[in-house]
Amino acid sequence: SEEPPAEAGECRIDSAAGYRYRATRQEAIEHAARPDEARGAAARGPAPSADYAAVSPAEQARLRELARRVGVTANASYRHFANKDALLQALASEGFRRLSAAQREAEARAEGDEKLLAGGRSYIRFAHANPALFRLMFSVIPPHRREDELREASRAAFETLRQAVSRGWPGGEPDPDSVTRAALRAWALVHGLGQLLLDGQLDWLEEDPLGLAEAVLADTV
Repeated sequence: SEEPPAEAGECRIDSAAGYRYRATRQEAIEHAARPDEARGAAARGPAPSADYAAVSPAEQARLRELARRVGVTANASYRHFANKDALLQALASEGFRRLSAAQREAEARAEGDEKLLAGGRSYIRFAHANPALFRLMFSVIPPHRREDELREASRAAFETLRQAVSRGWPGGEPDPDSVTRAALRAWALVHGLGQLLLDGQLDWLEEDPLGLAEAVLADTV
């Protein structure tokens, strides 16, 4: 169906007209952080600057597309973002919020001992569905360069995992340090599987690399 015309002050991206102004910073972020399969064909845009040289050419193209989605090449985008680093920080923060939400939703749909496993599956699936955003969250912006919003969002995402581990702890009230260590082990497992999946390291083992990663997770949890 035909899309309605944009309201004054709104930015929308469509295949015919390109950029129009989005009404709010949050709308711009949410539009850019859609899963990769919803993006369509990539278009080249400006190179984000945060540790950009260390990113592979393929990932550079994906990051340029993330920037393009919010109209970073348009002068009016700076109403929302001071520069390209600020854009990437905002996108990474949104990624962590979405990852946390996906884990909570997956756990809410599961029963009993399956909750932690469901949260782990959602982590791997998030990485698989959002490879450029996932790499931006964890690899492009080093911890010492993170602004307050990104630091808080990343810590909140870990706290989501930590609380899930605590709720599933056998035998009563757990020691906080033990919960943190167990959460780190769980994070290392799902993040490692997600990263192997994105790097193509499971492709030669199985026709369905995502299914393989989820099976390994189920065998381990």
